[in-house]
Amino acid sequence: MSDSHASAGHGHAADDDIEIGAGGVPAAAPADTERLRLGLVALAGLLAAFHLLFALLRSTSHPDAGDVGIGWLLARVGIDVAVAGLALSPWGRDRRVLRAAEGLLLLGEVAFLFLAQYRTVLALIESRDFVDAVAVAKNGVLRTVIVMLAVAAFLPHTPATVARISVSLAAMIILCHALVLHHADTDGVAMDDVANRQIVMTSALFLLMAGVVATAVAWGQSRRRAVPGAGGFADAYRLVRFLGTRGSGDVYLAEQRFLGRPCAVKIVHADRRHPDELARFERESRAASLLRHPAAVAILDAGRTEDGSAYCAMEYLPGLSLAMIVGQFGPLPPGRAVHLARQMCGALGEAHRQGLLHGNVAPTNVFVSVLGGECDVAKVVDFGVEAGTPGFVAPERSAAGADGRADLYGLGALLYFMLTGAPPSPPGADGRGAHPRSLRPDVPADLDALVARLLAARPEDRLPDASAVAAALEGCGCAAEWGQDRAAAWWHDRVRPAAASSASPSRE
Repeated sequence: MSDSHASAGHGHAADDDIEIGAGGVPAAAPADTERLRLGLVALAGLLAAFHLLFALLRSTSHPDAGDVGIGWLLARVGIDVAVAGLALSPWGRDRRVLRAAEGLLLLGEVAFLFLAQYRTVLALIESRDFVDAVAVAKNGVLRTVIVMLAVAAFLPHTPATVARISVSLAAMIILCHALVLHHADTDGVAMDDVANRQIVMTSALFLLMAGVVATAVAWGQSRRRAVPGAGGFADAYRLVRFLGTRGSGDVYLAEQRFLGRPCAVKIVHADRRHPDELARFERESRAASLLRHPAAVAILDAGRTEDGSAYCAMEYLPGLSLAMIVGQFGPLPPGRAVHLARQMCGALGEAHRQGLLHGNVAPTNVFVSVLGGECDVAKVVDFGVEAGTPGFVAPERSAAGADGRADLYGLGALLYFMLTGAPPSPPGADGRGAHPRSLRPDVPADLDALVARLLAARPEDRLPDASAVAAALEGCGCAAEWGQDRAAAWWHDRVRPAAASSASPSRE
């Protein structure tokens, strides 16, 4: 699929999910942001309805009570409505804006509840209406519990975050009641009458139990989101870092939530592409998922996100593309070029037997990695591409009826590039392909002849299939010159120091 999903020095990013597109521009809101947005709307709506109902009751029952007035209640409704409106606006697609709105909503609720509880309970105690004072205090505790559970149910937070919010809310209401008892005029009043233990100690225990329940609810929600198939795209994957735009899609370093395993995810956004492009991308993903050869990138999953965008999840390749290797370190030794090309033949051969053309066998679409302790493992990515890279496309590629030999031309061009550091010139008027020895005289004659044959203008002048190319490569005199010892030394001496000094993702 895409080669931009691996580069030297990749590490795990920050804990926060990111929602960015090409050039750092916020992308179409993935499901995690969408869930937070809708959760805020639901929570703000619940609080607004409660405050409106309370304002109505205050206006018809005790308009002169000592708590905050109806004006304060309506102002609190205004905050709730503003938060809901912000979440529903275009700014609500930015996760940072949503988090700021969430903070405003919760801080507003805390401040309002603290003020209302303090003034009401204090006034009732000083008027010696102890029964109502205890009832109002209990109502404040119950309201705090409702907010705890609503946060756990509506907002896509981790159990730890919900626990922190619950503890903060509980501490606020307990502190409020403790200050009331400290400041209230209780001269000549037995503390049992004020129901000190009921107001503070019993409330603290009840809030502690509610916090545990809210945390358990959040844990259950996170587990449900982590089970593959139980939710949407964002339930299964966490986008970590934007890597680049490849063809019709954006590529991200991601993490499979349930397994905690890194992967690469390519997303073709529904709001930027024609439906035909999404359908073609899905067909390519399904076809590539059938490939099992070790040199073909493994497709882990594919489907649609909640907003209709198409995605494909692939194995994460911590390595370098051939374009990066040649660009940074120069042309390859002939033995190494043969070693890598033989692996590519296996992946291309399997694809051709299944009727799938790669379409763009180019330096940016082949990764070289260290996997399972083995160095120089070649991986072919981006199968089924419509448009090819100039210099690596067979002359007949645009014509109907092109077959696997078009990919063999690309493989020949890739060999030429590995050996010389430049793409080949087009076939001459006689139909013969370019010879890498014209730029690099030390290329063995047998390998030079093989490359030129693969670059022939007419498909029938090339080798018939990938298996024949693999056999020809194996027969080259330089095939035995590159092994695991030399590969391991190359990776140790060149890539490790470079990775330590630079962790920039590839944007090829």
